[in-house]
Order: sequence, then C-alpha cells, then structure tokens
Amino acid sequence: MEMKIGIIGLGKRGMGHLTEILCERDDVHVTYVCDSYEERCLAGVKAVETHNGNTPKWTQDYKQLIESNDVEVVIIASSWENHIPAAVYADYLIFQKRLPGWAVFFITSHIQQHNRNQSQCKRHKLAGQILFPK
Repeated sequence: MEMKIGIIGLGKRGMGHLTEILCERDDVHVTYVCDSYEERCLAGVKAVETHNGNTPKWTQDYKQLIESNDVEVVIIASSWENHIPAAVYADYLIFQKRLPGWAVFFITSHIQQHNRNQSQCKRHKLAGQILFPK
C-alpha cells in the first residue's frame, strides 16, 4: 500500500528526510511539501520530481498541507518553534477524524519509538519526531 506523504520543514533535516528516505521508498508517494521559505518549497518540489517523477503541491502554510485530502501522513521536520504549532494542529485534526487501521498502527509504532528515544533526545537536547497520519 502506498502512503501519500506531506512534509513540513525543508531545511537540512527535512530535505534529508525527503531525498534520502522518502523519495527512496516504494511505499511512499510525496504529494505535498511545505516550508515558510518559498525557495525551500521549490527545492522540495524539484527533489521529488527528480527522484520520483511526480510534482507535489507546495505551500508556505502548514495548515493547508495538514488539511489536504492529498495527504495521509504528515511529517514535521521544521524548527522547534514552528514544529510545536504544526504538531498541535495536526494532533487536533487527527483525533476529530476516524483513523484507518494502518494509520493507528503507524502512529502507535512511531510514538513508541519516540518514547524509547525520548530520554536519549533529552540527554542530547534533540527533539524527537512523530509522524502524524490523517
């Protein structure tokens, strides 16, 4: 099953996730990219086109990506000050909608991984990441 992915934050970490992980997977279809900087959005679009041949939508408004019917899973790779509002907004929308079984499993496994890594993240002052399916 192919998942439709949207990614928020296209700095070094986000572009790394996009080009080195997401674009390399057969079970992922990147449909939307988002960053507060237009040039990063366009670089994300170009990366997806180069690696996968499709042209994702792009926006500078994370709410537009999160609300899109073209996105099933949202990856938030933005800076911490932008990460929190996007995560809270995504979390709010997730639990208003009924999640498909695979999404519940997917987010549960990522939350469990996040929790296992949380103490290590705190020791190294890193923020853990959780994927938010719609």
